[in-house]
Amino acid sequence: ERSQSKSIRLSELGVEYIPVYYNDNRHSRDAFKKLMRACLPSNINNEPDHTFVKLIEQSEWLLQIKNLLQLSGTVVDLMDLHEANVNLSFEDGWDYTCQISSLAQICLDPFYRTLEGFRVLIEKEWLAFGHRFGHRSNLKPNSSAYAPIFLQFLDALHQILVQFPLSFEYNDFYLKFIAYHSVSGRFRTFLFDSELERYEWGITAAEDKRGSLNSHKHMVDTGTNSDDETVYPGGLRTSNSNQPKVGTSIFDYIEKYHVRSSVFYNFKYTPDQSRVLRPQYTNCMLEVWDYYTNEELAQGPPYDLELIGSETVEE
Repeated sequence: ERSQSKSIRLSELGVEYIPVYYNDNRHSRDAFKKLMRACLPSNINNEPDHTFVKLIEQSEWLLQIKNLLQLSGTVVDLMDLHEANVNLSFEDGWDYTCQISSLAQICLDPFYRTLEGFRVLIEKEWLAFGHRFGHRSNLKPNSSAYAPIFLQFLDALHQILVQFPLSFEYNDFYLKFIAYHSVSGRFRTFLFDSELERYEWGITAAEDKRGSLNSHKHMVDTGTNSDDETVYPGGLRTSNSNQPKVGTSIFDYIEKYHVRSSVFYNFKYTPDQSRVLRPQYTNCMLEVWDYYTNEELAQGPPYDLELIGSETVEE
């Protein structure tokens, strides 16, 4: 805090206090609402000056993405060029610390640009550190704290992926799939606010029974749609359980599906691209993510892969 920094001679400790500006939840929520109004084709504007580009600019969504990339880029430069240790301290630590630290680690370490590494990153920086997915996505009863914090992070990551298409093992559809199902309620990964809640619902025990994270890549999908891994309050489902289920892990699902299909794989991926990434964050380098603008009126969003696959077979 600034009051504490004044009473301590930081220079003697080799520490430098750097105040930063970041948007709070209300600003992110308001910007996202304006972005959606601009992207919806049913939103008709009779004003001549209310063009799509103008509405996007007025929403300030891309400005917030720019701030995220700039802050994470500062962390990257401090750690890579100056070999400094960085301590992130934000008032809403479960929101913005996750955003900045995740983007910085993706830019610094090529491991987090792989399918396995991205899973580790989300489970470490978002799930284990207590990002309140249930409240932020309005998935909980009586929740009024909606804010697109995780979606904003995925949007910023999309901007980096566009600028460095050779450096990522996963593609843009992978990000869209996670963005869609982070609010769909289909997978248990994004339903709760803390490790305590996951423990109370028996999810932690289920993960322990199936093994560590590294063991998932050795699992082979048999092609059956078994729900043996569906979790119920108190642990794995028993034969006579009547309790409501909370779904499977989205990353388990992705890893199993990846064995059969390359829908999440980036064919431009070059594993030897191990350099530190420094994305550009000027206005001309940012784009509106087509995740917000694409509509599939014929069959709905293409993120229910079993449904899409069955329709393809029938055709």
